This record gives sequence, C-alpha cells and structure tokens, in this order.
Amino acid sequence: MALINCKECGKSISSEAKTCPQCGAKCSKPISIIGIVVTLIFCVMVFQCNSPRESPSATPDTNKATKQKAELKNEVEFSENKSLTLKNGMLKVGMLADDFIKIVPVSAIVNQVVKPDPANPSSLLLRKDCKMDGKEFTVIVARTQDPGPYRIIAILTK
Repeated sequence: MALINCKECGKSISSEAKTCPQCGAKCSKPISIIGIVVTLIFCVMVFQCNSPRESPSATPDTNKATKQKAELKNEVEFSENKSLTLKNGMLKVGMLADDFIKIVPVSAIVNQVVKPDPANPSSLLLRKDCKMDGKEFTVIVARTQDPGPYRIIAILTK
C-alpha cells in the first residue's frame, strides 16, 4: 500500500482508497502497462478468431477435399467410390470417422498412415488400408472444415 496525492484536493491518501477521505472525490487507479498489453493481445486474439477466413472459391470444402485426396491417393492404385457396402454397414463419403470405427473393426485395418494435412495445417490426414469381407479398400479421413469433426473424404477400392 502506497500513498498517492488526491487529484482534487492534493492531500495524501492510500493508493487502495476508493474515495478521498478529505474531499470525497473518487480515486482512479493508475493504469498499468502490463494491463494495457494484456488487453491489446486479448483484443487481437478475439478479432482474429472472429474474422472471416478467405475462401478461394464458392465451394472451399470441395477444393480442400481434392487437395487432401491428392496427397494420399498417389500412394495407392485404387478407383474412387462414393460408398462401399460391408456386412457391418455401409461406408459413405462424408460419414463421420466415429461411424467408420463402428463399421470397420480395428483388426480389419492392415495399415494406417497419418500425415499433416496440406489443405489444413492444424489438422491431420489419415489413410486407412483395410481388408474386410473379402474386399481390399482404403479410406481417407480428414477435416473438411476447421474446427470440425473428422470425416471420410474418399473411399478407394481395387
């Protein structure tokens, strides 16, 4: 606790006093440099989070998915499908990765490749090579929006 001068009457008062005991004037707290810096950083972060992101075209999800598929599709020689029927259910492009796990058991995944997503640096791109029900297939999983859930973006079969 330090003594400061009242801005109205000039008498010495406590730095923690809300009003001057001599004249009754309200005491203002000095503004610290650290408080200003923290407030500015917070405002910049809020602005960055709320500002709209640039989209290269009217369908950014389509462009992003194309980049993502191209990244991992080059590594396998399969044809692309919109869906694949298995005895446990049907896999579809756009399906949540959580639903994929319910249909394809871990024992059916023979290989998995995880890479940083070139279309979304804060996300991952997963390629799951599977053998199930006499079928060999590859499922590519990624985020089509960030933040957002991981979804199947491609189903590749021989």
